[in-house]
Amino acid sequence: MLKVEPPAGMPARPIARLAAQLGTGQVVFIQHSTATINTNGVKSEYPVTNTYTLDAAGDTLTGTVSRAIEGLESPMSTPQPITGKRVKSTG
Repeated sequence: MLKVEPPAGMPARPIARLAAQLGTGQVVFIQHSTATINTNGVKSEYPVTNTYTLDAAGDTLTGTVSRAIEGLESPMSTPQPITGKRVKSTG
């Protein structure tokens, strides 16, 4: 499960489930979703493709994510660096 910390001023994104075969080295995940964009009070939905390129070492993830919103230019469409840590289960 991947919980993304949104950029400042942006709404939280839903938790995503990413799965891959067990292995070592770099793994690429493709996630398809929709984004609701508010332009001058008019809300429109657009298809989104998120591409995660990740390396896992122990409890740490490093890599990049790019977010392509169909029909829109976005600074997030170029790969952005990301990092993460495994959250230990409390149950």
